[in-house]
Amino acid sequence: MGIYKPLLIFIFFGTSLFTVEKLCPFCDPDVIAKQFVHETEATVTIYCLTPATKGNLLIIPKRHIEKFEQLTPEEMQTVQKEINLFSRVFTSVYGISEFVILQKNGKNAGQSVAHLHFHMIPAPKPFAEIVHTAFHFREKISDEEIKLRTHELQNFLSTNP
Repeated sequence: MGIYKPLLIFIFFGTSLFTVEKLCPFCDPDVIAKQFVHETEATVTIYCLTPATKGNLLIIPKRHIEKFEQLTPEEMQTVQKEINLFSRVFTSVYGISEFVILQKNGKNAGQSVAHLHFHMIPAPKPFAEIVHTAFHFREKISDEEIKLRTHELQNFLSTNP
């Protein structure tokens, strides 16, 4: 058995160029398309396939990096803008103004996908209940449910820029 070396592929998604590392779900255009909510020049925001609460989003740098400390200042600023945007969206769409930002930085910290991502989890219930859910196995939601939830957010964003 040989050593796995990632195959780099370049693709266009919308108007943006992605560098795709084979086997990374957050670099997979099919995953992005299925769960897509919003995009900036430096990030893509998708609906979490295993949400801790309704509205659980993943804010992901388009550049394939594994850890927080690899973010550029510009990428971090874009992540912050996305958090600000979706804090307003959560209030308008779900009536929830509180949320959890969760980033697991490395395998020992519980990071399950080796591509940096930030969970943005609406908090409709006490933090202790959300943390319990966020750190344990969660069931995937159906393709139909993903479609309903992403469309709800996309429709809101298209009418409330």
